[in-house]
Amino acid sequence: MSGAMFHQFDQEQTDHIVEKVFEAGFNARVPLAKLAAEESGLGLWQHKVIKNAVATQVNDIEREKGQEMKFDYIVDLVAGVKGKAALTSGEIDGGIWTSGMVQGLIDSYPSCAEIIDDIISECVGTINQRLAGFIND
Repeated sequence: MSGAMFHQFDQEQTDHIVEKVFEAGFNARVPLAKLAAEESGLGLWQHKVIKNAVATQVNDIEREKGQEMKFDYIVDLVAGVKGKAALTSGEIDGGIWTSGMVQGLIDSYPSCAEIIDDIISECVGTINQRLAGFIND
């Protein structure tokens, strides 16, 4: 139902909603990172905040530069020097670095369209199930 409502919005309204969702997520990045680390038991919350804040800056620069994008524009953000300094100083917006953990084997390679179709199908199923609960109550 919300998807049908969303499709009625023009580009300006859609951009406004996306901007507000981004701002809310960015402004709540510290508590969300703490919750993610607590729930998953993986990583440090500070790492999640740094990764997300710097990745956002990199995405903004890439979007702004478009076809004129050069690695030189983001090298200070992604080279790891600031990330190392952030780890030692505790400055949570200091830089980006990579780390990882093997989570499991990947036994399928669905296309993007298949992933989106699965997401939509799951959403429709959930909405139908919840609507049925309202109707039957």
